[in-house]
Formats: sequence, structure tokens, C-alpha cells
Amino acid sequence: MKPNPSFPDSDDPPECTLENMKKARLRVGLKDVSLEEWQASVRKRLNESVNLNITLEPDIAAWFKRRAEITEFNGLINSILREAIHSKELEEALRKLTHGELQHVLLTSFDGNTKG
Repeated sequence: MKPNPSFPDSDDPPECTLENMKKARLRVGLKDVSLEEWQASVRKRLNESVNLNITLEPDIAAWFKRRAEITEFNGLINSILREAIHSKELEEALRKLTHGELQHVLLTSFDGNTKG
């Protein structure tokens, strides 16, 4: 079988260059689109956010405003909320793990499987 230059003998994907992107079949919502339409769609998806109106107590708002001098206000709130979500998920996972370990210890302690 003759080697096909379109499919090199490598597991590595082709380099992502503008030239290769121009050759690619780009689709948005199962519809073929131009490179410009695809780029606009990607930019839109990356920048999508949800607008919410929330009321913060004065001390909380002041805390965020003091720190927002360093970074953008909304970005700061998002990063703090994201960190809180992840730490809660970690806390719940550790709690489940610890509970499972304690349950195992208690069961083996009281069913006569331990020496002592």
C-alpha cells in the first residue's frame, strides 16, 4: 500500500496552523460554516455569561471593592465563588471517604474480627 501524505505514520495530530484550519471542515450546529463564522461562534461561546442582579450587604461589597483594585470586579467574584464550589466538593468527597473508613473500622471492631 502506498503511503498517503494526508495521513502520516504518526499518532500525533497535524499541527494546528491557519493553513490547516482553512482546509478543515468547520461546523456549527451540524451546519458547515466558514472559518470566520466558526471563529465568531467560538468567541461567543467562550464569552457567554449569565447576568444576575444580586444585592450584597455593605461590608461584603466593600470587601470585594477593595480587592477589585487588583483585578476586575466580576472576575474576582467569579473566582472566589468557583473556589468555594470546588472546596465544598472536596470537603464532601473527604467526608464520604472518612465516613466510609470509620464505618469499616467500627464494623470490624465490633464483629469480633480484631484481636485485642
